[in-house]
Amino acid sequence: MTRSASRGSGSPQGTASLSRPAAGRIWRLPGVYAPQADSFLLDAVMRREGVGAGMDVLDVCTGTGVLALGAARLGARVTAFDVSPLAVMSTRLNALAARVPITVRRQDLLVGVPVDSADVVISNPPYVPSPDAWLPRRKACRA
Repeated sequence: MTRSASRGSGSPQGTASLSRPAAGRIWRLPGVYAPQADSFLLDAVMRREGVGAGMDVLDVCTGTGVLALGAARLGARVTAFDVSPLAVMSTRLNALAARVPITVRRQDLLVGVPVDSADVVISNPPYVPSPDAWLPRRKACRA
């Protein structure tokens, strides 16, 4: 795996991009949406609202896991979910690099996510406009 210093979607296909937010380095595999400014805003909101030790946090549509990382760094027990295998791998890589415990699962948002047992549910899914009215079925477009 190669790393590049680029941010956002300017990373060449087949490389992992590395961004350097205040919270630490975030690794992003190809096809996984890069954290944007609102991701770091939500991280700050978690801190302000008292997310912390002893809390169970679910991060749905985790992507790179930037919000899961923030909650884990605050001491919360975090479980992160995403349907994309590349997003799951990105989150696992980021958790290992940050040395924080995060349980990461590949599964659909609406199937079997135990929201009743969570103190906090966080999510910041990509909301990029598309000319098509349907979801892509495979490969990086689905990530």
